[in-house]
Amino acid sequence: MSQAHDWLIPWSTHVGNRLGHRPLIVIGMRATTPVFLWPLARIDGPLGMTLEWLGAANGNQMPGLWCRDSLNALPAQAVASALNEVARTAGADQVRLVNVPAMLDGVPHPLAGLPHRPSVSAVHVGPLDQPYEALLRSRHDRDARRKLDKKAKGLARLGSVSLVEPVSPDEIRALLDVFTAQRDARARTSGIPNVFADAGLNTALFAALCGTGARPPVLQIVGLEVAGVIRATYITGRSGNRLCGYANSIAQDDSLPFSPGVQLLTMLIRSAAEDPDLTLLDLGLGDERYKHAWTDPELLIDIGFARSARGHLALQSATLLAALKRRVRASRHLWPLYRRLRKWAARSED
Repeated sequence: MSQAHDWLIPWSTHVGNRLGHRPLIVIGMRATTPVFLWPLARIDGPLGMTLEWLGAANGNQMPGLWCRDSLNALPAQAVASALNEVARTAGADQVRLVNVPAMLDGVPHPLAGLPHRPSVSAVHVGPLDQPYEALLRSRHDRDARRKLDKKAKGLARLGSVSLVEPVSPDEIRALLDVFTAQRDARARTSGIPNVFADAGLNTALFAALCGTGARPPVLQIVGLEVAGVIRATYITGRSGNRLCGYANSIAQDDSLPFSPGVQLLTMLIRSAAEDPDLTLLDLGLGDERYKHAWTDPELLIDIGFARSARGHLALQSATLLAALKRRVRASRHLWPLYRRLRKWAARSED
């Protein structure tokens, strides 16, 4: 989903162009048959030019686009040579491809033979291949199911509960505005920056949610309405057999003790479990607690190599920063401390 054409076009128009990310689309051919497509970006910086995934700044896992029938037949060395040749032709000082899945359709990723390190975050993936009740029981013990049910009843006591699925551009715009406002409110209390407050990214989201012409939108937004008020939203997309959670929001009000975001996600999973074309739930990057109820972490890797002295310096700097982030996130003491400091800083600004 993060590398879908109908997402990358508005992202490049409203975000990438402003950042100076110049698209470089690479198509790999075997005879007359396309076998892969890499949506890359050329980025000039103080330490030279970097090749990275187009849209990586606002994406989740980034596998590239591959012909599934050719995965087993693609020699890893040939794929690595192709990327090296692309980097040489483009004049790149370094290549840095983040958040690449280590495995793709049950086989090692074709680029995994290149130098790589674990990504800062894993991606959280779980099954959608059972009826909802069976899936619920397989992922939640009795106590967890009771808590989920108790919170659903508590939410219902506030008023009528319904799912809002906007269709018209005006309806989509209104719900996206709620999403942005709720993310702003969360930023003020948690210290987590609201990246969606960026006007360009917000415009790109709106375009992806509305779609163009006869093509269906690549993203969808839904809301959970309780007593006439939107208490949570979720932006999702589909990628093959996956339902992908991209971003969500929750209201900072009297519904918060009843976990409206979790209730909305549960409604989405219930619906997805009835769709025979969906067999996987992908909740994206980040180790939020709610994801563990339905998914498990899967390893992602960052692929990187330098082609010049200044590219080597840039790559080393990025690698050290990523290693520091991984260490903080993995620490039982440093990560909670960082989150507390972030909240304290946000409240101090108020």
